[in-house]
Amino acid sequence: MQDPLASWAAIIAAIATFIIALLTFYNVRVARNSLKLMEQREKRLQPSLLLFHINSYMKRDKKNNSRIYAINVGITCNSDTDDSVRDLSMKIYFKRGSGATSNVILPTMRNVEKDDIDQVGVESNKILVVPIKIGAHEVVNGWGIFKIDDEIFSGSDIDNYQVILTDSQNIESYFEIKVMQEVA
Repeated sequence: MQDPLASWAAIIAAIATFIIALLTFYNVRVARNSLKLMEQREKRLQPSLLLFHINSYMKRDKKNNSRIYAINVGITCNSDTDDSVRDLSMKIYFKRGSGATSNVILPTMRNVEKDDIDQVGVESNKILVVPIKIGAHEVVNGWGIFKIDDEIFSGSDIDNYQVILTDSQNIESYFEIKVMQEVA
C-alpha cells in the first residue's frame, strides 16, 4: 500500500505543475501582445509623409514665353515624430511625334516673383517654400509653383504630370495628374 503523504505530494506537485503551465501560457500571451504593441509604436515613430492633390492648373506667361504651373497639395505626417519636406518637384512626361517619351523635372520655385504670383492668382502666404517642417500628425496645405520655358514642349504632346515629395529620410511620395487645366 502506498503512503498517503506521498499520494498527496504527487497531487500537489501535479496541481503546482498545472498552475505553472497556466502562468507560462499567460506570460507568453502577454509577451506577444507587448511585442505587437512595441512593433506598432516603432512603426508610428518612422517618418511617413503622404502627399495629396487638391487642385492644379497651368497658365502661359506670354511675356516671358513660359508656363507657370500651380499645384495645390496637402501633406500629412502620419507618424508620431516630426518630419520635413526636403524637396517638392514636378516631373512632366512628354512625347515628340512618334518618338520615345521624355521627361523633365522641375523643382518648386523657391523665390517666386510678384509677377508670377499675380499671374497664377495665389496668395503669397499660401505658397510652399521648401524645406517645410511638419509636426507629428499635422496636415499642411499650400501651392507649389513651377515654371518652365514654353519652347521645351514645342511640337510635343504632354502625357502626364507627376508631383513628387521627398522627405528628410529620402522617402518619396507622389501623385499623378493626367490632364492639367489651362487657365487664361
